[in-house]
Amino acid sequence: MLAWLGVAAAAAPVLLHLINLRRRKRIPWAAMAFLLESDQQHRSSVQLKELLLMAMRVAIILLAACLLGGLQAEEGLSDWFQRAAPRTLVLVDDSFSMADHSTDADVWRTAVAVAERIASPPTAATGEVTTVRFSELIHAADDEMFAAAPLGGEEARRRVRLLEERGPSQTAVGPAEALRRLAAISNRDREASYTNLYVVSDFRKKDLTTADELAELVDEAAAGAEPRFVHCAPDRRGNLSLSELRLLPGARAAGVEATLRLSVTNHSAIDAEGVVVRLTRDGAALPAVALDTIGAGETVTRQAPLRFATPGRHTLVARLDADAVPADNRRFLAVDLPESHEVLLVDGSSGGAEGRVFAAALRPQGSLRTGWRPEPRANDDPSAFDGLEQAAAVMLLDPTRLDSNAAAKLRAYLADGGGVLICLGPNADRGALGRRIFADAKTPLLPIGLDLPTQVAPPPDGAAPLALREHPLFKAFQGERNGFLPLIRMAMRWDLRPAEAPPEGSAPAERGYRVLAQTADGAPLILERTSGPGRLLVMLTTTARPPNDAAAPAWSNLATLPVFPILVNEIAGWLAVGRTRESDLTVGTRLAEGAVAARQANAGGPPDQSPAASLDPPSPAADSAAHSTPLLSSGIYSIEYPAQPTAATASGHARSVAQPRWTAVNVEPSEGDLTSTTTAEVASLAGGRASVVTADAFLDWPKDTRNASLGPWLGLLLLAALAGERALSNACSYVQARPAKASAVRGRV
Repeated sequence: MLAWLGVAAAAAPVLLHLINLRRRKRIPWAAMAFLLESDQQHRSSVQLKELLLMAMRVAIILLAACLLGGLQAEEGLSDWFQRAAPRTLVLVDDSFSMADHSTDADVWRTAVAVAERIASPPTAATGEVTTVRFSELIHAADDEMFAAAPLGGEEARRRVRLLEERGPSQTAVGPAEALRRLAAISNRDREASYTNLYVVSDFRKKDLTTADELAELVDEAAAGAEPRFVHCAPDRRGNLSLSELRLLPGARAAGVEATLRLSVTNHSAIDAEGVVVRLTRDGAALPAVALDTIGAGETVTRQAPLRFATPGRHTLVARLDADAVPADNRRFLAVDLPESHEVLLVDGSSGGAEGRVFAAALRPQGSLRTGWRPEPRANDDPSAFDGLEQAAAVMLLDPTRLDSNAAAKLRAYLADGGGVLICLGPNADRGALGRRIFADAKTPLLPIGLDLPTQVAPPPDGAAPLALREHPLFKAFQGERNGFLPLIRMAMRWDLRPAEAPPEGSAPAERGYRVLAQTADGAPLILERTSGPGRLLVMLTTTARPPNDAAAPAWSNLATLPVFPILVNEIAGWLAVGRTRESDLTVGTRLAEGAVAARQANAGGPPDQSPAASLDPPSPAADSAAHSTPLLSSGIYSIEYPAQPTAATASGHARSVAQPRWTAVNVEPSEGDLTSTTTAEVASLAGGRASVVTADAFLDWPKDTRNASLGPWLGLLLLAALAGERALSNACSYVQARPAKASAVRGRV
C-alpha cells in the first residue's frame, strides 16, 4: 500500500514542473534583447539541470516510499544483497491448545501450512531452515534440535510432514517460555546465528507476559535475527476443561467411603448447557455427574461419594464430551489403597485416658470401617517415637517428656510431609516442650511459649463456648450438626506467655501460626502452623477425665460428645494428607535422575482420540515401553524412584521404595483457556521488536518473505539523493550568495 502511495506522490514534482511551464508570460522589454544571445548559449545547460533536479526529487519520494514499505530483494537479488545464505529458525507452538478445531478452522493444520510455506517457499531460494517444536525446545537436549535442512529440499518437506503426523503435544509451553529457553540456549550453546526467526503460535492471552518482559525476551532470543510472529488463532473459541479430579482429605483405605471432588471450567463467552461428566472406575462405568449449566468463564464443582472395595491399585477416569480441544476432556486419578493407615498415639495422660478415647474414635467397635489403625504408645517408653515413617499421622496426647532425640524425629517427620497433633493437659512438660519445639528452641516448630494452666470462664448466656474459624476440621460443627457446639464445656486450658500471645489484628504469616479456635473470652485454644513442611496442630486442652479419679477435674467434655469421633477422624485425615494423598503430576514434569516411568496401556479405560505426545515418532509399543524423563503424555503411570535417604528415617539410612508409585499424569487445565489476542495486542506486547501477521495473511502473500531486506541500501541511496538534490537546487538558483567581505563593508557604512 505504501509503495503505491509513493508512486502517486512521485508524480507531484512532474506535475508542478509542467504547471510552472504554462504559467510563463512573455513581456516585451527592450533591454532584454542584449541578453538573448547569452540566454541561447546557456538554455540547454539550465534545462538539463532543471530536469535532473526534478528527477532527483521524484527519486527521493520513491526511495522514501520503498524504505517505509520494507522493500526486499527477490530471487537472485537476495543472494547479491546478503553476504551469506539466509538461515531461518521456525519455532512451532505445539501446546495442546493448538489442537483447537471447529467446522471452519483447524489451528494446528494452519500452523503446519505456515511452517511448510517457510520451509518450501513458492519461489526459488537459497539458505537453510530449522523447524523446532516448543516441547522439543523445552524438554529435549540442546544438540537434538537445531539440525538444519536446505530450503525447499526434500529433508525440509519431510520434517514438516513429521510435524503434521505427530500433531500437537499435551504440554502447555507458551511463546514467552519458548523465547526464554531460546535466549538461554543462544547465550550458552548455539554457535551459528540466524537471519530470520519465526514464531508460529496461537498467542493465547494467558501465555503472554508483560510488555517490557516480552520485548526483552524477543531481543535476547532473536540474537540479531529478524523476528516475525505468525498468529494462527486470532479469534476466541469456546472450550470446556476438566480442571480438577481428586479425593478430599480423609482415610484413603479399602472399603472406606471417600469424597470425590471434580470441577469443570467453561472457557467461553457463552453459557455451556447440559454438561455431563462420565466416570470410569477400574474400567467399569459409574453413574455420570450432571452439571447442567456452566456460566461463561465460570467453574462448577461437584462432590460425590466414592468407595474402592479392595486394597491395591485403582484408577478413576473422568471424561467430557468432545469439544474444541480434546486433551483437557479427560482427567485421571490414581489410588493405591492399603487396608488401613497407622496413627501413632504417644500418650502421657494419667492412666492412658486420652489414648483410649482417641483410639476408640479412630477405630470403633463393630463393623464400621474408618481406615485408621491406632497404635498407642506410652510417652515414657524410650521407643515411643521409633518408626514414625510408617505412620500416616502422629498425635502427642498430654506429653510428659520430650527429649532431644524425640524432638529430632518429630522434626524429620514433619519435614517429610507428616502431620502432628499435640494436645496439652495437666501432665504436659512445658519446660521440655518449650526448649525442644516451642519458642525457647533454637528453631521453634511453633513460636509460642506456655505460661500456666488456667480456668476457662463460662460463656455469657446465649453465647457459644467456642469461636471456630472456617476450616475443614470443623465440618462436624457446621450445617445440621451445629447444634453440638453449645454442648461443649471448657474447664481448663493452657495460657500463652504474653510475649507469645498473638497480637490483635496480626496476620498468620507474621507470627508463623493462626488461631483456629478460641474460648468465649477470646483466648487461643487450637493453633495451626502456617509455615514450613508438614502439618502441625496444637490444642491447649485435653478431652478426657482421668480414670478412677472422680476428684480430678476434666479439662473439657469433648470426649463425651457424640460428635467427638467425627472430629478426631477429620483431624486424622487432615494431618495425614501429606502421607496419603494421591500421586498427581502434570504433563511435562521432569522426574528425578534415575527414575523409571512406565505408562499403563489399559489403566485409563478406552483411549480417546487425542494423540499421545512424545519426542520420538509413536510406535506400536509406545504405551508399554518405559518413558524417560520428562513425562509428555497424560495417563496412569507406574513410577519407580531410586532409593535414597529420607528425612523420615531420622537416622540417615536409605529407605527403598518397595513398590513403584502409582501416579496420575494430567494436562495443565489452564491451557484449555482459548482466549486469544489480536495481532495489534501481540505487536504492542512485543514492544515493536517483532512484526506480527495473521496466518491467513502470511499464506496469501505471493512471494516468500524471507528475502533480503533492502532497508540499509535504500537508506544510503536516500541520503545520497538528498545531498544531490541540494547541490542541484543551488546550481539552478538565480540567487547568488553575497560575498562576506562586501557585506561587512556595507554594514560599517
